[in-house]
Amino acid sequence: QYYFGWWDGVPATFMPHTPEDESARYVEALGGPERTLALGRQAHAEGDYAWAARLLNHLVFAGKGGQEAKDALAASYRQLGYQIESGAVRNYYLVAAMELEDGTPDLPARAQSSAFLAGTPTDALFDALAVRYAPERVERYGTIQFRFPDRGEILALELRPSVLIPRLGVEAEAPTAALTIDRADYDRLVAQEVAPPELMQSGAMQVEGDASFLMALFGALETPPRQPAIVTP
Repeated sequence: QYYFGWWDGVPATFMPHTPEDESARYVEALGGPERTLALGRQAHAEGDYAWAARLLNHLVFAGKGGQEAKDALAASYRQLGYQIESGAVRNYYLVAAMELEDGTPDLPARAQSSAFLAGTPTDALFDALAVRYAPERVERYGTIQFRFPDRGEILALELRPSVLIPRLGVEAEAPTAALTIDRADYDRLVAQEVAPPELMQSGAMQVEGDASFLMALFGALETPPRQPAIVTP
C-alpha cells in the first residue's frame, strides 16, 4: 500500500522486544542454547530448512552458540538459497550465509548511483532520505519547496524536530527555501556524483529564500560509516 511500515496488524507483534532480547527468551523457552542448536540441526537434517533457520536465528541473536551456531544457520540459509528460483531472493540467503561465516565486509557505505535513483519515484526517494535524517544536526526547522521541471513535479519537505515529512504535489505557502532543479541532477546530487556549488554555478540548481537552510538539510543526512551487519546482532 506504499507505506514504509513493518506492522502486520497483529497486536502481539506491535511492540515486541528487541531481536536480541526476544531471542534470548526464545532460547530459554526452548531449553537453552544446546537444546536450540540440536533442534535446529534436527530440522536441517529433515530438510525443514526454513524452520531450522528460524530456530538458529534466535540462537545467534541471543548471542549463544558462538561460531558453531552461525555456521549451522549459514548452512540452512544456503540450502534455502539453492532452492529459490528468484535471483534476488537467492542472493539474500547466500549473502546472509557469507556474513555468518566470514563476518561483515569492511566496506564503506555509499549512495546508489544516479542511474539507479532515476527509477525511484520521487515520493519514495524522499521517504528513503528521511531514514537518514539526524534532527540533532538542525538548529531550526521549516519547509523546503522542491521543483523538478524535467518531471513536472513539486514536493514540499517539512523539517521537524524528529522527522522529515515529504508531501508530493504540495506547494508550500511560505517555504523557508525553494529549490528548482531537474530530478536527474538531484539524483546525481544524492548519489554524491556532483557537489551543490557546481550545480549552482552552472545554473542547473536555483535556490530562492534561505540557501543556508537548504545546506543544513544536506548536512543533516547521515551516511553510515560502513556496511552494517544484517543477520548478526
